[in-house]
Amino acid sequence: MKKLILLMVFVLMLSALASATINQADLTNTQVLKTQANVQLNNLPGIARSLLGDSKINVEYTPVNGSVINYGITLDEGLVDNIQLTSLTNSNLDIYLSENALNQISNSANPRQEAKTLIRNRTIRYQAHGFVTRLKINMALRFL
Repeated sequence: MKKLILLMVFVLMLSALASATINQADLTNTQVLKTQANVQLNNLPGIARSLLGDSKINVEYTPVNGSVINYGITLDEGLVDNIQLTSLTNSNLDIYLSENALNQISNSANPRQEAKTLIRNRTIRYQAHGFVTRLKINMALRFL
C-alpha cells in the first residue's frame, strides 16, 4: 500500500505542477516555480507529502521550442525547499518530461489517469536511484 501511495504522490505532483499556471517567462524564475509548486503540494494530503519527505529530484523539461531546461529540486518534508537551474548530484529521482506531456495532463478530464498513461507509455520517463526508491516505484507501477 505504501508503494502505491508513493507512485500516486508522484502522479499527483505531476498533476499539481501541470495545473499550476506558469508563464513561459517564469520557467527560469526559480522563486515563482517554488511558490507555485508549494501551493499545489500544500493541497496534497499530509500523508502524501510525508512520503515525499526529504528528496532530491532532477527534472529535465523540454518546452515546445525543443530547448531543454534542467531543474534540481530539493524537497524538505514534502515541500519544495529549493529549485535550481542545474541538476543535483545524488538525486533520488530523475524525471524527463515535455511541455506537451504537461499540457495533456492539465487538459485532461482525469489528470491522474492521464499522468499514469503517459508514464506507462514512457512519454514521461523517470529513473529512480537507490534500491529502495526503485523498488517502491516499480512495485507501485505494477499495481496501478
